[in-house]
Amino acid sequence: MYPRCSLCLAAFDAAGNTPDQQRSALAEALLAARAVNEPAMRIPILGEIGERFFDLGDREVGMAIVREARDQLAAVPIDGMPNGDYWRGRLAPALAYLDVHGAFALAEKLRRPQRDWFLADVARSLAAENPAEAEAALERMEMANLRFVYGAGAVHRMARVDPERAARIAMKFQRPTWRAYGLGLIAEAQVDANSDLAEKLLEAAFHLLEQSLADGTADQRDSTCGTAAALLVMVERVSPALLEHYLARALAMRPPRPARGDPGPGTKRRSPKWRWPWRLTTGQRPARCWNRWRREFARFRQPASNMPRLGRFGQPLR
Repeated sequence: MYPRCSLCLAAFDAAGNTPDQQRSALAEALLAARAVNEPAMRIPILGEIGERFFDLGDREVGMAIVREARDQLAAVPIDGMPNGDYWRGRLAPALAYLDVHGAFALAEKLRRPQRDWFLADVARSLAAENPAEAEAALERMEMANLRFVYGAGAVHRMARVDPERAARIAMKFQRPTWRAYGLGLIAEAQVDANSDLAEKLLEAAFHLLEQSLADGTADQRDSTCGTAAALLVMVERVSPALLEHYLARALAMRPPRPARGDPGPGTKRRSPKWRWPWRLTTGQRPARCWNRWRREFARFRQPASNMPRLGRFGQPLR
């Protein structure tokens, strides 16, 4: 029955479904979850179903399901089970809606990186209802690199109710590219409520990327260019009239292309599969982001004859 639960939750998460279709998927998932015999698998899935009812606004139903999962957790001796703390920690994001300190206690019993995974999930659950506690959950994370990887969802949800706090959290991310993308997420969340603020945040995001290249703090120039390309999706929604302006700025962040056959500094002894630092920004990754604007991009890009032909593992064929 566990695979059926996963399929029903995937149907809930699928884009384009109406709230009634999502509730129907959750009802089927709930029936399947209660039929799962293994407590370590049944309790976390009940928590995930309860979380999704909260997301739909059905708070009473969600609270009842989370209480059911919490009561089962108290009655089942998970301590002696393999990975018992992990299965217990998976309930923490759902429990955060009922008992914030109890959710923290479940997550704190784990070692990193699992501890940080579930703290980020707790922050996401609390972001729209209790931004202060969500920020506290992110501050408890020990691994700075995971604060963006798993905490970006919390920033996006928080941005709708407390954009200032969300921006403060985003500016604490470790890398300039992460900080810029975090500001872009906040801008996208604010496009309907405060379009002026959204435009200012996008400008600040691009300025961060450009400044990191100018002062040498960028981790890799290719990731800076790729982040700028990803931000164009948000630009299109926030301010379509400025799309061409930001497209030109994104293209200006591309690293210089090396001589033909040179895979880039520091990679000559590596397998062709790993000779990637410059190709991602001159051919493949930004092209995926820019494909939807190919009319504008056609006026900026290099002639096709100058673009490398890539093999199965990304190696130049000429």
